Amino acid sequence: MAEADTLEQFAQQMRGLHLPEPVSHWWPLAAGWWLLLLTLFVLLAISAGWFFSRRRQTTLSSLLSSELHDAMQRWQNDGDTRAYLGCVNRLLKVMAVRTHGRTLVSRLSGDPWTAWLASVSKHQFSAPVAGALAVDCYRPDPDVDIPLVHGELQLWLRGLGDGDA
Repeated sequence: MAEADTLEQFAQQMRGLHLPEPVSHWWPLAAGWWLLLLTLFVLLAISAGWFFSRRRQTTLSSLLSSELHDAMQRWQNDGDTRAYLGCVNRLLKVMAVRTHGRTLVSRLSGDPWTAWLASVSKHQFSAPVAGALAVDCYRPDPDVDIPLVHGELQLWLRGLGDGDA
């Protein structure tokens, strides 16, 4: 009977005690899950940055292509070679400043300018086209094959998609 009384006393002491809520299998998350979520968030941020950068580059490339086409149309109408080369150089400079910053490209001209242009695209300019963009655009009456220049600029522009720009 003494044992029964002891058990009864323990049962009386335990009446106020309650079992804890069952442990959730999902929350709070373990450290590994937090690390996985952080990794996914970082990858999502990097992907979004790449996507918007690529979209901006594509938009600039299509705008530049349209402007180059317009410059070619104007050249075909009036035959002003110097105006065409000046327009093309301005367009290329604006694109370069917008994609690579003013401090890097705004002061480039001549051979360093054409070398930089060649460095950002997979397409390399031929010697006559590089000369037209570097020197002939500053001459009062340049003797340049504009269809050749225009064709190579279109190839250069297509090479931007795989280059650094």
